[in-house]
Amino acid sequence: MYYTHDRCKAAWDEEKNDSYLGDSYSKIDEWGDYWSYLAAKYPDGTKGYQKKIIDLLENEKVLQPGITVMDIGCGPGTYGLQFIERGAGFIECVDSTDGMLKQLVIRAEERKIMDKIHISNSTWDQYKDKQTFDLVFSSMSPAISEYSELIKMETYSNRNCCLVTYGAGMPRTIRGRIWEKFLGKKAESMIFDAIYPFNILYAMGRNP
Repeated sequence: MYYTHDRCKAAWDEEKNDSYLGDSYSKIDEWGDYWSYLAAKYPDGTKGYQKKIIDLLENEKVLQPGITVMDIGCGPGTYGLQFIERGAGFIECVDSTDGMLKQLVIRAEERKIMDKIHISNSTWDQYKDKQTFDLVFSSMSPAISEYSELIKMETYSNRNCCLVTYGAGMPRTIRGRIWEKFLGKKAESMIFDAIYPFNILYAMGRNP
């Protein structure tokens, strides 16, 4: 079988090592100021593709009343706050960017749902807890950028996992066009194409 576990892991490792953003993964804290600057501008999950993802999880009975959720790379609560407002009983919000977490608290307090949220200011590779969750969720987050981080998601799930990532490479955003104009090469993202986690899960016998 071509899609063996080891082959899929090696392909993802190779892509990460060859990326010109490769060095950035060891300096993730240095991105904090950039993400903090963007925090207040992040969407609230009530429209656009974020709403469609939440609607899908609800329609598929993954998001149900009373469930516990872990949101990895939660940002300012774009998804997490909507999960609570649609009935989730508790959410563990994991992020390492102070500005994002401050914005999360502001939004949660405005909605009077802070009592259902626990915040862990931590990178995903350093996060540790014994609790498991009904849904482990991560969307467009560099936290899940290699095999070990993907597998760690599963260790915290007692029911479902949901990973949202690019389906066919990084889209042509304004930022991407500016990057290409000034640097002379296409912009890359610290978030990898879905083919890498998909192949890993397929080789493990999952049904992604």
